[in-house]
Amino acid sequence: AIGGAVLSIADWPWLFALHLPLGVVAVVFAWKALPRESGRRGSFDLAGALLSVTMLSGFFLAMDGIGHGMPAGQLAAWLGLAVVAALLFLRRQRRATYPLMPLAIFAERRFSLALAAQGFSFVGQGLAFVALTFLFQQEMGFTPLETAWLFTPWPLAIMLVGPQAGRLADRINPSLLSSIGLALLLLGLASLAWLDAEARVVDVLWRMLLCGIGFGLFQPPNNRELMSTVPRERSANASGIMSTSRTVGQSLGVALVGAFLATGVPVQSTLWFGVLATLLALVASLTRVPLAAAAQVKSQ
Repeated sequence: AIGGAVLSIADWPWLFALHLPLGVVAVVFAWKALPRESGRRGSFDLAGALLSVTMLSGFFLAMDGIGHGMPAGQLAAWLGLAVVAALLFLRRQRRATYPLMPLAIFAERRFSLALAAQGFSFVGQGLAFVALTFLFQQEMGFTPLETAWLFTPWPLAIMLVGPQAGRLADRINPSLLSSIGLALLLLGLASLAWLDAEARVVDVLWRMLLCGIGFGLFQPPNNRELMSTVPRERSANASGIMSTSRTVGQSLGVALVGAFLATGVPVQSTLWFGVLATLLALVASLTRVPLAAAAQVKSQ
């Protein structure tokens, strides 16, 4: 809603200015709330970080190139760079004393499945946010401010449902809660993909609300699974991997919208790819339900 209000009186670059006050507030809260810990002896994995940046940059530049009609040779070069950087990154992580992403952490299936569920779900969310913006404005004729208000039920539902889902995850199988949330998100995205261009505002709002409820029910229990299935000394690595998968998933979803639109896919049809990504997330989440249940029984 704030972004829509800004767009109604200013050009789109001013949207980036919104991050400045929010960033300052976040830094202040982090400085006051986060615990002080002694530094770890050992060097930062600079080589791993540079290879990670190269890998992701090459991949997303290639994705952006698809949307802008990049020549095939240049596209192949960026993809080749991403693949080579990925292989070197994995090699580095196996040999580094303090790896940026310790590969042993993925031996825990619950962690790997929770990470996969998160990654696919954020692909679906990122894709939906961009595709719906085009749908609401170009196909349904809403203004930027009206479009912002149409999005409001989604984050509001997350804000209200998320804390309750986190509390429930202490008593109920968190993988089961996450799976129920993904199922609701899947239904919400599918209903949006079927949305008629002449649909009423209320028809849009309840669908967005359903997506928000689903995502709010999914994320906190899934985060709990991610952080509770790794040793305490790996918690910082797990947190970093979790944040990276979220950012990469959203970015991939946005890039896919651009690529699909560039190839002539109708904007509403792109939502079905978000449905597919969410379905993959649900499959990953359901796979870990018995594993989490067994762990709960064992801990009692």
